[in-house]
Amino acid sequence: MLTVHHLRVAFPARGGAITAVNDVSFGVERGTTVGLVGESGSGKTTIGRALLKLHPAGTHVSGEAFFEGREILALSEREFRPLRRRMQMIFQDPFNSLNPRQRVGSIVAEPLEIHCSEWDKNQRRARVAELLDQVGLPAAAAHRFPHEFSGGQRQRIGIARALAARPEFIVCDEPVSALDVSVQAQIVNLLQDLQTQLGLTYLFIGHDLAVVEHLCDHVLVLRRGRLIESAPAAELYAHPREPYTRELLAAAGGGELRVEG
Repeated sequence: MLTVHHLRVAFPARGGAITAVNDVSFGVERGTTVGLVGESGSGKTTIGRALLKLHPAGTHVSGEAFFEGREILALSEREFRPLRRRMQMIFQDPFNSLNPRQRVGSIVAEPLEIHCSEWDKNQRRARVAELLDQVGLPAAAAHRFPHEFSGGQRQRIGIARALAARPEFIVCDEPVSALDVSVQAQIVNLLQDLQTQLGLTYLFIGHDLAVVEHLCDHVLVLRRGRLIESAPAAELYAHPREPYTRELLAAAGGGELRVEG
């Protein structure tokens, strides 16, 4: 579904530029979950944002990224807009990624207003109710504001918003890192269920290696903006090749994510 060749991302800085991602190449097969791991500042989120063209103005992005055979990095925002419906993001912080002044129904319906402008108000309302049910929230949640919900519930709202326009590819930017461990397991279960039901493909950005091991089919290890190891998840966790990968696994302390089912 997605093939990335020699991706490089640099941010403008006084006296030059700071390279955040340097010569990264990988692929994501349809229906799978590929994990991006590495310490803070390794370039994980930068890659996800670059692929969805969400990087700040002035950012220099080079290389190639093909989504179902179409090169997307060189597209203008107008040219990319039809693809944005098919490529969405779940953000890390459910407390700051939702507009506190909007009711939940409006938050979830916003992508529909952009990408499904031909829909009338009743169609959008029905779709919002369907989405809330899909993520385990009652239809009445549409009339409430984000501050009335717990962190886990807010992340469910964020997931519903990401699903609104029926995307096929979702970048999950550390979607459980701000949540309690017990709630993390619920959200991980939800992401897996949705993938099975809807045939989704995920690029999962995470620092919790127990979550990544449980959720991902393939894992990419980043260090200082470079890809240093790439392997199927089972192989990487059993026999990491790189010393840095072994350090990451050792630092994780063998933590275990308890997920029912």
